Amino acid sequence: AKDYYSLAKELIHLEKGADAPLEQTVPVSISERMRALVQKETKDFMTTTFTIHAPEAQSVYVTGSFNDWSLDDSCRLANEEGSWKITLPLKPGVYKYQFIVDGKWQEDPQSQLKERNSFGDINSLIEVK
Repeated sequence: AKDYYSLAKELIHLEKGADAPLEQTVPVSISERMRALVQKETKDFMTTTFTIHAPEAQSVYVTGSFNDWSLDDSCRLANEEGSWKITLPLKPGVYKYQFIVDGKWQEDPQSQLKERNSFGDINSLIEVK
């Protein structure tokens, strides 16, 4: 957050003109300007929910083309009585994904849209409209 704040200060300084000292060019309510920028950049995102029924699982993640197949806590599903669920903001488009249930990659059993990947596994597909 501090890095983003510093970057925002610098960008506002450059926008106002580099002749003025940095401290004089930063508005008091920089958070309002950052909030407006975030709203502008995220207005096209749609909330998308991924769910899988795995009552015996200890941990479940979802990963795919929407997050460059990364695996971290931002893609960890929450357990709700055996059904694992997460809601992510995604831009409209078609995404490939898989669940990782207790360390094992698997397709979404509820998804009708699937394709084989270069590893011979099946990726599930989701279309965000």
